[in-house]
Amino acid sequence: MMFDNIDGIQLVIAAIGLLALIISFLVYRQTKNQNKRFLSVELTNGFIVYENNSLSDDVYFFITVRNASSKNIVVNSFNLLNIRVRGKKYALIPPQSNIVFPHRLQEGDNCQVWISREDFLRTVERDGFTKSSLKIRAQVMDGTGNRYHSNIFKIRMN
Repeated sequence: MMFDNIDGIQLVIAAIGLLALIISFLVYRQTKNQNKRFLSVELTNGFIVYENNSLSDDVYFFITVRNASSKNIVVNSFNLLNIRVRGKKYALIPPQSNIVFPHRLQEGDNCQVWISREDFLRTVERDGFTKSSLKIRAQVMDGTGNRYHSNIFKIRMN
């Protein structure tokens, strides 16, 4: 009977130890992820809305870069908009923007650049891409050389 109580006490101590180990692992993981530098890159398309609430004639690609970490990150201008077309090479398209690069993003801040669909298609056709549809994505490089990619976006050339 006395040994049954000792086994029960050992089981409770082991369970508490396991629970403490799980909690310390979760805290460590959360702290480690908070200290990482991470940019979120999103590629979308749409129209520009002007001050008089009119819409642009052309469709634009918008690249939104968001600082998803708790540290300041510098976004470089050289590779800010690097549209990747699956296949042989990269089409480097100069974006339009209302900010100056290199640009420092504080925690939670974002910035956006854009290019008209027409300008993009003209550039990729000039560079020899003649397929009827392309898969593109934006690539952003931070000040330490890390590269971040957006979602893949499929467009038709016609």
